[in-house]
Parts: sequence; C-alpha cells; structure tokens
Amino acid sequence: MRKKTTFKFWFVVAAALLLLMPGFMAKASGGDVPRTFPLTEDFEAALVPPAGWNIYDVDGLGTNWAASYFNHTSGGQYSAYHGYAPDQHDGWIVTPALSFPASGQIVLSFWSLIVDPSFYGKNSVLISTASGDPAIGNFVEIWTPTNVGADWSQVVLNLQAYAGQTAYLAFRYEGNYAHGWAIDDVYVGGDFNTSPVIAVNPEILNATAPINTTVSKNLTVTNTGVDNLAYTFTITYEGTAANWLSITPMTGDVAGGGNLVHSASFNPSGLELGTYTASIAIASNDPETPVKTIPVNFTVVEPSSVAIYNMIQTYTFPYDISENGEYVAISGFGTGGWLWSKTNGLIPVNGEEVTVQAVAEDGVISGTARNPAYNISGMGVFMAGYWHPVTQDWTFLGVNPAAGEPVFNDYSSSWGMTSDGSTVVGMQYFNDYSYKAFKWTQAGGFDMIGNVIPTGNRPNGISNDGSVIFGWAELPEASRSPVIWHNGNFIQIAPTQWGEASAASSNGEYVVGTAGSDAFIWSAQNGATFFPNTLNGGGISPVAVMDDGTALGYTAEGWPPFPDTRRGFARLITGEMMTFNDYAISRGMIDAADWLFYSINGVTPDGNKFIGAGINPDGVTVSFLIDFGASIPSIEIIPTSLTENLDPGESSTQNLTINNTGNVDLEYDLTINFNQGNKKSVASIIPVGPRPVTTGMKISSKETNGINTLTEKSRETFVLNYDGTNVDAIGLISGGTFYNAVRFPADLTTPFAGASINSIDVYINNLPGSATLLIWEGGTTTTPGTLIHEQIITPTATSWNTITLASPVVLDGSDVWVGFTYTHDAGLFVAGIDGGPLNDNGDFLSADGLNWERLSDYGFVANWNIRANLELGSGNWLSVSPLTGSVPAEGSQDVVVSFDATTLNNGLYNATIIVRSNDPDMPLAFVPASLLVGSEIPCFPSPRNLTGTTQGQDVTLAWQAPDFSGGGGGTTQDFEEGFEAGTLPTGWMT
Repeated sequence: MRKKTTFKFWFVVAAALLLLMPGFMAKASGGDVPRTFPLTEDFEAALVPPAGWNIYDVDGLGTNWAASYFNHTSGGQYSAYHGYAPDQHDGWIVTPALSFPASGQIVLSFWSLIVDPSFYGKNSVLISTASGDPAIGNFVEIWTPTNVGADWSQVVLNLQAYAGQTAYLAFRYEGNYAHGWAIDDVYVGGDFNTSPVIAVNPEILNATAPINTTVSKNLTVTNTGVDNLAYTFTITYEGTAANWLSITPMTGDVAGGGNLVHSASFNPSGLELGTYTASIAIASNDPETPVKTIPVNFTVVEPSSVAIYNMIQTYTFPYDISENGEYVAISGFGTGGWLWSKTNGLIPVNGEEVTVQAVAEDGVISGTARNPAYNISGMGVFMAGYWHPVTQDWTFLGVNPAAGEPVFNDYSSSWGMTSDGSTVVGMQYFNDYSYKAFKWTQAGGFDMIGNVIPTGNRPNGISNDGSVIFGWAELPEASRSPVIWHNGNFIQIAPTQWGEASAASSNGEYVVGTAGSDAFIWSAQNGATFFPNTLNGGGISPVAVMDDGTALGYTAEGWPPFPDTRRGFARLITGEMMTFNDYAISRGMIDAADWLFYSINGVTPDGNKFIGAGINPDGVTVSFLIDFGASIPSIEIIPTSLTENLDPGESSTQNLTINNTGNVDLEYDLTINFNQGNKKSVASIIPVGPRPVTTGMKISSKETNGINTLTEKSRETFVLNYDGTNVDAIGLISGGTFYNAVRFPADLTTPFAGASINSIDVYINNLPGSATLLIWEGGTTTTPGTLIHEQIITPTATSWNTITLASPVVLDGSDVWVGFTYTHDAGLFVAGIDGGPLNDNGDFLSADGLNWERLSDYGFVANWNIRANLELGSGNWLSVSPLTGSVPAEGSQDVVVSFDATTLNNGLYNATIIVRSNDPDMPLAFVPASLLVGSEIPCFPSPRNLTGTTQGQDVTLAWQAPDFSGGGGGTTQDFEEGFEAGTLPTGWMT
C-alpha cells in the first residue's frame, strides 16, 4: 500500500465516527445562523462546519471536512481540511446564504494549502443562486487551480457578476486516495484591494554559457492581484557589450491569479570570456510597484573538456560512484545489478536475486543476495554482504546476534557503505516481523543503531567518510519520515511529514531528501532548509548532494514518478533551482541542451563526475558517467593527406603536423599500410539491410573470469575489434546450433586495403561440440554476403584462442564479416562477450546463418569477443619519423614523412599512414599518401565501348576500362568521373 503523510486529525476521526452512528445523514450543519454580507471565517473556533455553514459528504464514504492543525491565520491554530482516503471522494463545505449588494465591489478571498500535491485530484469553488445543497442547487464552477504547489497561496475571485443576488459558495474536494486540501481566512466582501500585483521569478536572472553556445532561461511573471496586469520589458546593458540578451515576448497581459512565462535568450557571440551585466525593467499597472527591476548576470566561459562514458545503452539506476570515480554500482529497476569500470566495462554482479547499493574505491560492491548457506523453504536467505569483482564471489555479513539465526527468507539487507568498504549500514529483520537499522563494521560487527526508537526504521546510506547515516523511521505522526544519525544524535527532520533522507555529501556536511511534497537540505550548522519544485508542477526527489551543498536528483510530472517522466535538476547552495541541462551548460558542456536527463544519481567529491541516465543527442537511451574535469587529449593532423611527384631515383620529405588541442598529453604512434597493387583506396557502398527481426532464440549467459591475456602484437600487426575485456559468455538454454559475427564496414577497412587477415582472436568459455570460423564478404548493413573462408577449429576452454587462418584473407576496402558457428549441449555457455559499451556492428546473432538479429535484442548490451588480426601491406618508398611521440596540451609536433623513388618505376603509388592515439574521440586517424613517379600518366578520357541501358527514368552505363599507358603499373589505375562540371565531360559521348 502506498504510504503517505500522517497528520493530527482527531477532528477527522471524530467526524468519521459520527457518520457510523444510526440515522446519521451525509450532511453536517453549523446551525441556522443567517449571514448577509460581508463574511469572514478563520475557523479558529475549531468547529467545522462553523455556524451557518454546511458540509455535504456526497460520496457517503465518511471522510468529511473537519478542523485541522494546518493554519494560515496569524497567531491562529486551525483551518478547515479535507483529507485523503481510499475510493472516490466528493466532499463539499458550503457557506451560509450571502446577500450581495446591487453595486460596489464583491470579492471572495481565501487561502489554500494542498497537502501532497503529487497526488492531486481536484479542488474547486462553485457558486449557486438557488440552494446550498449540491443535490438541488444550480452550482457553477468558478475556480480550480491551474498549478498546484505545496505552500499556502491566496485565491481572489471577482463576484461582481452576481451583484444584487443571494448566493452560496461551495469549496469542493475530489480525489481517490489523493491529496489533502486546507482552506483558511475566508473573506467575502467589498473592502478588498483588487489592483494587479506583480511577482517575478526569478528575481535575479543568472546564466552561464560556453563561447558560441546560446542558452535560454525562463522568466515567469505572475499576477497575484485580481485585475489584469499589463506590463512591458526594457533591457539596459552595463558596459559597452550589448544585444546579448533578448526576451520573448516583450509585453504581457495577465489575468488575476495567472502567469506568463517569458523566454530570456543569452547569446555569447562576439563576447570575450568574462561576466556581463544588465538589468530588466518591467513597467506595469501595479500601483504599488510600477517598475520592477531584475538584475541580470551572464558569464561566458571556455567549453570544458567533458568526457561522456555510456556505461550501458539502457535506462538503469546508477546507484553509487566510487570516491575516485573509477567504479559505478548500477541497479536495474528491480533486482539485478552491474559493476562498471573504465578498465573492464560492464560486469554483471552474479548471485541469486541480487540488489546493489554501493561501491568502494577498489570496486567491491555492497548489496544483498540470497545466501545459499541458509535455506528456508527451499530457498536461500536474503542477507547483506560484499561482492568481490576479482573472485566474483559474495562474502555475507552473517548472523546478527541481536536477531539470531534466520527463520524467514528475509533476514538482512544492505543500504550503504563507506568509501573504504569498512562500514556497511542496512536493515535487520526480526522474528516478530519488525525491522531496525544496523551499522556493521569489520572491527566491531553489528551495532543496532535503530534501537534509538521503538518503531521501525531503515538507513538509506552512509556518507563516504562514515560521519553521518541517513534514512527514514516510523514516527507517531508519519509512517515514513526522514531521519539522520549524526554524532550520537537521532535527528527527526520533519516529524509530521512523510518522506526520507536519501543522500549525503561525501564529507557528511550535507544530507538531502524529501519531507511531504518539499525537498530539504540539512547541515549540522544550519539544520534543515525546505524547498519546493519550482521547475514544473510535479514532485521532487533529491538523490545526491555535492560537498558544496549542490543538491541533485529528479523532478517528475505527476504521481507516481515513472522513470520516463523524470527530469534531472540541480539546486545550488544559494537556493537557485535549474534543470541539469542548464547546470551542465554552465559547466561548459556544449551539447547539454540536446540531452534529455532523466536523473542525476551520484557525484564524486571533486564535483566533476556525475552518474545518471537519459537520452543523448543521438536519441539513444544511456546510463552515463559525465566527467566535467576530464583530462582529454584531442588530435588534429595537418595536412589531412599527402601527395608528392618525383622522378625515378629522387627522394623528398614533407612535414605532418600533429596538434593536441586537448588539456593533457597526447600519446601517438604511426604505422604505414602500403595499399594493394598501389591502388588508391576507395570505400565501397553497401546497401542498407532490413531491420533485424527477433526470432525468439532461447539464449542465456553465465559470468566468466575471462581476462585479456593476449600476447602483444607487433607493429606490423593491426587489430580490428569492438570488444573489451571478456566478462560473460552466451549459450543456448537447451543447447543446439547458433552463429555469431561482427561486421567491419568499408569505412574501417578501406585504409587497410592490401592488408591481410592472418588470424582471429576469440574467447571461448565452455567447449562446444563443434566450432567453425567463418569469414564473409559484405552483403548489407545487417546481413553478411558470400562466405569466403571456412575453417573448423579446436578451441581451448575458458581462454582466448588465436586461430591462424589456413589461407589469409586480403582486404580490398569493402565490408568484411567475421564470425563463428557453434553446436553445444544444454547448460553450456560458449561464446564470450564484453561488458560494453555496444558497437552497432559488434553483436550479430543468428539461428541458421541466414536470418540475422542482434544480441542486444535479448537484453545483452555487449560485443562478441572476436578480433581480426591484420598483417599490413609492405613497402619501402614511404617512411615516417618519429614512429611514436608525445604532444603536450595545446602543443604540436612535426613528423617527417620521407618519399623515396630510388627503386621505383614510373607510376602512381598509394599508402595510408595510420595514426593511433589516446584521443578517446579519435583513437584512429588515417592520412592517405600518394607518390607519382615520372611524368604524368596519360589517360584517354573516354572509356571504351560505352553502352547505356534505359530502365524507366534511369540509365545504366557500362564500359570497358580506358587504355592507360606510361608504365609503372598503369593498368591498375582507377577511372573516375564525378560529373561535377554540370555538363557532359570532355571526351564523353551520348
């Protein structure tokens, strides 16, 4: 059952009991005390309904309007309140008959409080001129809120249309286990200021953007008065820089109680780095504030070196990041989990019904799994423990002396761990079904910190330094309320509010969480500060906090906060709320506006590495790690290609400049591939294949202990692959035959034209009954073409295997597919995979070798452990020096490229300089190099025997190769005509 805020409503209970008495009707009356005009009611008599008022329980379910301790009246204690309950409720509280004067002002004013707005059903005000009974009155709705929030707000309605009439006003609550609604300080009369009243949010407009990146902020103008508010904007710039701010629209006209959102656009084009200031003057017809001034601050920054790691291409909940930023504990929505690292990628956390909660600096996971050492009803007992990535085994915390031996399947669960792994916090179940928080240390074992109160409680985690524990507890007036354990004190954040404390800063200085419909941030120095969601109309959930007090998490449009409705936010310690998109832009992330951030779940102590989930600018759903302080080298090579003309016997040199535009040293090495037959490499075009259709293969996986123990390759050997370290293996559940493959497209193989595949590396876990290596030509983008190599293999189990080809396969610059077919028994897991991230060409799968699909279609976001080893084409007419180098940040280095025609005949020679570097965005770069020896090769421009075949509006041309002469391999030259001139090329005939 959904638990909500529990309140003191003895009056609600009393009213419900009265409804159970025999003969009681679904109406309660405050007596026949006629009221005329004006009417004031502050409910301080603690009697609901007040004299002359009536309440109607239209649904008859027994939950009525009653007195409550929610209060707006200065110095008062009470209000009228309708609470929530199961089933659809329809509760009315109606004023006495009101005799409106024939002329003059007539206004209804009241204060409204919505409790648990995330559960909001409906509130409304209605008016009837016939009767105060909803069953017979002619009630007309005159108000319902357009936005709901968690704070007291004043509502003012103009009733001049009913002048000279007798009327009843009704406050109507509707909801099914929804929100709560309190009203207070009701006034109906003519002595009320109806002037428009301007309010602007925010009152200071701040923005930060990288150079050449435009950002937008919302500026909301609200009319808290009754009459329409009309206004205009004027922008005044300070200093010489101007026109970097624009507002849309520049004017507004807002009815009483309404608002208008304006877009403020900041354009840094032409601005230098620095901070620029301006002011926005809003001139309006608010008599009290005819001009309201909004200061504006705009900071232009350098784009940051932002590294983004797509840990897994699906929506998960990254739960914790190690203090050093090297490891991330990832939880699915439910059971299951992974450990991600930069080195090993994604590793499943094995065990039965696993949940992961935290990760230490050495990659050790704290979580919960079934402990097979204790068996209840044929199943292992859920127990808190550690999972070790090296051994991939669990070490459980064992029996808690305070609870004794397990008698149920639920025994203990882990909810947090310090960064060094020495302390775990969790929840202990007892034989009487109660539960309490515990702290466990390697030195002292279990400490039942939850015994500080008699009721149930649970930690949600512990700060990295162990100084503060945070969670929730069952309190007398709230069944799940935020609490903190700090310095031996048990701190109740909001004892009457539902919520929980959900995160602490690494140093324990700050704790964040929820209390009722608000969020809070707590510190030992300042206590708790509560803040609402001002970004949208939904709820707010802080789930991380930085050491500087910046709160992070997600907002959600409505309840429940389904994952796809979540949106990441950041709240600065100054109180400024912003979307995480805006926060990321302020940190120099240029494409942050193109992301959809679902949630931000964790951050390292240095405030640079953030984990969460979202949709990236390519439209791919990912669970990510964003590093705003990344040390990233960035390679730039000038020129992008080299050409040289020499006579036989001559030689020359040219410079190739390697620039590093990044912020850390660039490491590179150079290799040369001499193209086959000296032919210039041109990528072939492959047809787009059909979208793979999942056939429902019954496959499964098993964790492996595979490691990359392959021997180092020589400089003349190049490896084509997408995979990382082996972490898992795939097999058919019932056994049988399947195929797997990776595709190396033409844009990857073209620079290696002339190189040959001499061997294949593959990881094999369990031995199959039979295994065959297969190599295909390109077919489409989703299916291989003609089989060009087939070789039966005898692999070694749980090992990388290097398969030497019986006959090498020479690359010609077109697609090539490499794969295997396996036949195996049930219960075996044969083909190794990595931990991602997935490359679209790295996970092809087939049941028959004809119809191909993807491993990712079955939930495995990984690449096959298949690698093609190339022997590069040889030659001696081109060389580079140095072969390796290191370029400092913002530096450059020249590489001398030597052309040598000493032993060459006349002709055209082609090669590719392959540049490997530690640039994460461009680990491979290719520089084509061409050498023309001797005079230019004459070429008769017309191809021979040109013919054309007409098919509809298309004409297909065919010809024999033109007649080249001039020696030096002339017969191998390409004939190319791009038709770029827009007219028939010289020598062509139709």
